[in-house]
Amino acid sequence: MKQNHFVLKDSEISGGFLDNANLDNVIFITLFLDQKKVNFLQKETSSKNIPLISFGDLSSNKNSNALYVGGNFDSFLSQSLILNLLINCLLQKNGNS
Repeated sequence: MKQNHFVLKDSEISGGFLDNANLDNVIFITLFLDQKKVNFLQKETSSKNIPLISFGDLSSNKNSNALYVGGNFDSFLSQSLILNLLINCLLQKNGNS
């Protein structure tokens, strides 16, 4: 079965990390990253025309072409809810429900 997702650790995100990646039908979803890392990813993904959806706190800068979902995601329950909703949506989209 073809893998339809991949997960990057914070330490794997650095300048040029997308240069050798297969970028067909790719979308980036960030969950609860610090604003510095989100800004970096916005720059990297926009230069390659890759859609970016970010989930973060309300104090973050939302001035970009990316979709930003702001809220109070400090609690484990709210983070778990967002993650489970995303997983279920992606599974339904790929016919794995």
